[in-house]
Amino acid sequence: MRSFLKEISLNPLFVKLSEEFSAPFSANRRLLSLVLVVACLGFNVYLRLTPAYFPQLRERAVGNVMKRLLLKEMHSRVSKDPRGDGREVSERLQRTPESLDKRVDAEYQKLKDPHQAPDGQTYFLDTDSFTWVQYTRDVLRHGYPGDKKVNGKSYDSYTLAPIGSVVGRFPFLFYASAFLYKTFSLFVVMPLETFLFYIPVFYAFIFLLTLYAFVKRWSTDLSASLAVFLTGMSVFFLFRTSAGWYDTDALNVFFPLAITGSLLEALSAGAFKLRWLFFTALAAFFQGVFMTAWMGWWFISLILAAFFLLCSASTILRRFREPGRLLKEVLSYGITAAVFFVFSDLFGYLFTGTHLMASVSNWARSLYPQLGSSLSANIWPNPLYTVSELSPLRLQDLAAFFYHKGFFWTAVAGLCIMVWKERSGKRREVTLMMFCWVIFLTAASLKSQRFVFFLSVPVFFFLGVFFGDLLPAWFSHMAMGWKRLSVTLAFVLALIFLVVTAGKTGVATAERVYPMMSDSWYKALTYVDQHTLREAILNSWWDYGSWFKYYGKRRVIFDPQTQEGQLSYWMARVLLEKDEARALAILRMLNNASGKTYNELSSAIGKPYFCEVLLEQLLGTDRQQGERILKEQRVPSGIAQKVLDHLHAKPAPAYFIVDGMMVKKIPNISFLGNWDFSKAFAYAHRHEARGKILTVLETDFGLDPLRAEKVAEATALTGRGKAGNERFSNRYSFVPITRTERKEEQRNPSGNQLVSNHASKDVRFFNPLERKYFCPRRVVAYDNGAVRESFNDKSDLPKTALLIRGQRGEQSFIADDPLATSLIVKLYFMKGAGLKYFKPFYSDDKNGIYIYEIVWGPA
Repeated sequence: MRSFLKEISLNPLFVKLSEEFSAPFSANRRLLSLVLVVACLGFNVYLRLTPAYFPQLRERAVGNVMKRLLLKEMHSRVSKDPRGDGREVSERLQRTPESLDKRVDAEYQKLKDPHQAPDGQTYFLDTDSFTWVQYTRDVLRHGYPGDKKVNGKSYDSYTLAPIGSVVGRFPFLFYASAFLYKTFSLFVVMPLETFLFYIPVFYAFIFLLTLYAFVKRWSTDLSASLAVFLTGMSVFFLFRTSAGWYDTDALNVFFPLAITGSLLEALSAGAFKLRWLFFTALAAFFQGVFMTAWMGWWFISLILAAFFLLCSASTILRRFREPGRLLKEVLSYGITAAVFFVFSDLFGYLFTGTHLMASVSNWARSLYPQLGSSLSANIWPNPLYTVSELSPLRLQDLAAFFYHKGFFWTAVAGLCIMVWKERSGKRREVTLMMFCWVIFLTAASLKSQRFVFFLSVPVFFFLGVFFGDLLPAWFSHMAMGWKRLSVTLAFVLALIFLVVTAGKTGVATAERVYPMMSDSWYKALTYVDQHTLREAILNSWWDYGSWFKYYGKRRVIFDPQTQEGQLSYWMARVLLEKDEARALAILRMLNNASGKTYNELSSAIGKPYFCEVLLEQLLGTDRQQGERILKEQRVPSGIAQKVLDHLHAKPAPAYFIVDGMMVKKIPNISFLGNWDFSKAFAYAHRHEARGKILTVLETDFGLDPLRAEKVAEATALTGRGKAGNERFSNRYSFVPITRTERKEEQRNPSGNQLVSNHASKDVRFFNPLERKYFCPRRVVAYDNGAVRESFNDKSDLPKTALLIRGQRGEQSFIADDPLATSLIVKLYFMKGAGLKYFKPFYSDDKNGIYIYEIVWGPA
């Protein structure tokens, strides 16, 4: 029996997979490597093409057609012969495949149509892509992104209207894609939009191929295949590198990997050799190019600095008894680091005009602290705080992003084993490099979950090495027999589970990838393009600004690339405003000068928080009163006239756009619009004397002494974390309910329900979480424009019941009091009924898209 088990041992297979090949297998190594890489990359490319064709919708189309035909045929059969059954109907349908195929094709096309443009091309998946497509087209047309140049700088005159904005310092994507398009057009003629739709798959392919080569360089084919497969199938990476996601994501992770891979090759060659110099310079070149590709490029520089320090410290611990070797190795790390950073600075300056270390310091001090914080570098709220993918993570939630928590902790185990096993081995440097990646990016992910995208590289590196190298190597040294066979079988089952789990996750993710853009928005913005003046400005929340520019071909107040704190604050104020005239005054200021009005005041007065208070005061005055106020503040007459022009001149024709998503985002919008500048000021100056803070709160903000004391006390207790960030503002929200028209309460209610008594005008809200009824403090009823309010002194719910009856039927909500009469309610639910300065221009009740022409009345 023992000899039989020896014959059937699975050892040769795992010896081969771990690249400890015996002579009989050595001739097939290249074939095995080719099969693994083709399988991994092929499946990755296949899933990334899903948004182009939506194969999952064909399956749904077949089901829909079969269901309708079966119901129709069975109804006909039953009416003629009640004894007929569905089996005969199904068999007859299968005998007419041509007719069935035509119906399926028609249904399939119907399901795809809302996600595809009239030419059949799927819309780009995210909003940023539309701006990047336009910039790439600009590069092809006149050699630079943007529609014009001002003082040698590229400008986009369609955003930050009416001023325009400088196109960012990260144009690599546009130039690289334009170059590839020109090259591709030499062989195949294709519309630019189609080419750019598919190019994210190419960028992802290049990164995954590089990752395969990187892992294989330091481990085995199996390790490389697993690392590539797991990375490619992960939700974050697959979603952001699919066809149609035209953005820098794949490039953002390719460049750090190319930099680290080149540096590791330089270190393996040894200092002062030609190969060492080549790879060090190559790493620096990639660093310089990375500086032109993405604003977060600086993170890899910090990782590399930590890596060189860690390597030096590790060498000191290992070689402290060998001074000669110690000095040689530490000197090698120091010289390599110096050459790399000097060359990186040189390339960075040549490509961007900025120095590397100064830029790293600036980004680390200004951008990184804002991640996960509601505070920004200035007085305004940080809009990035309200973006879900930039929100902070808890440590216990981090592991869930890697398929399963068990996979993440297995990767951590692989990291620990490698750190110990390779502390003096040939893979010590790559282990320490990936260790630095894990530490830095884990810390970054806890501040912003966006960095999980980058954390995938080291996590799946260690997971791949654990399953593809460490375990097979362990098995190869085990004694023959049942023990070896059982652990080998367990390993195979674990490997299958790992691959199947990742594959299922990838397929499920690919089938959920749909564009945010839709036919309803295409129709609305095409109408804008055809029926508005070219100089018109579109006002809305920033989310869809890129769509407005691309399809509406009109200027916008801001978009996803320019959602700076000041503009986000003012637009949120407009949506929350109860006074229509006040909302119009804010819009007049934005459409005349974007954010320049506040900037002008700040430059003249120099007290940033007071300038915001002053601007609030000016928005509620006429021009003469404004002149008097500015004169009292000793604002120079030239600046004073500019400010007054911004507030009172008639802007270009403008339109305001609302949709259902803005209602859902009201908690985030209200957080920005309710920003408490007095608390922000007190927190920013918390280290100063308490008396000084109280004086400013009373004089500049106009707070009474008691209120000033409360603000100072509250902000002094503000700490880090979610609770601390939320102290500077308040969130409002809508709670949708099922309205019931009954005189008595239901005995077995379910869900959020309102019960109203017409006779007593009593309204009660049933909360399913607490299983009891509550009486709202206030009821606001809109009936085709007419407003009726009532209050209940005996209420036990400090909320407002919002009852709306209009052209869209009846709707009911429980809402925070300030939302009941806000402009968003009047524009979205009431369709502008009773408003003076917002004239209905376009309406899509089915999809909830409403566009209003802003009527600029007298200032």
